[in-house]
Amino acid sequence: MTTSTTTRQAINSLFSAIGNGAAPHELAARFTEDVDWRIPGDANAAPWIAQRQGRAGVAAFFADLLQYVQPQRFEVHRLLVDGEYAVAIGHLVTTVKATGLLIDSEFAIDIAVQDGLIRRYHLLEDSLAVYRAARGAA
Repeated sequence: MTTSTTTRQAINSLFSAIGNGAAPHELAARFTEDVDWRIPGDANAAPWIAQRQGRAGVAAFFADLLQYVQPQRFEVHRLLVDGEYAVAIGHLVTTVKATGLLIDSEFAIDIAVQDGLIRRYHLLEDSLAVYRAARGAA
């Protein structure tokens, strides 16, 4: 199996598990213990995007995500893979539970996979849309 194939399988498996409602600890098990995890934004407005460390931080992210938002749609339009590196490009729609407002954003996720586990996950989205929806300032 090629590195690119392993990378693609690890990422598709993660996205499938997310779509099927896997538990936070099950999702976190798909990441390395020392995963480089980043979602830029204002964690004071959107607590689910707080800085995270390692696999436990990933589990905490997915638990917090479900506490604060209701995902409506998560679509990956392209998955570009080059060896252990990949970029997922897509669109997401999420309702912030506290405000009832939608986050409607294109996204790109910079991902790296090592030995079948995700070791880098940097999500880039419309952080202004996240801030406005979380603060109730549509």
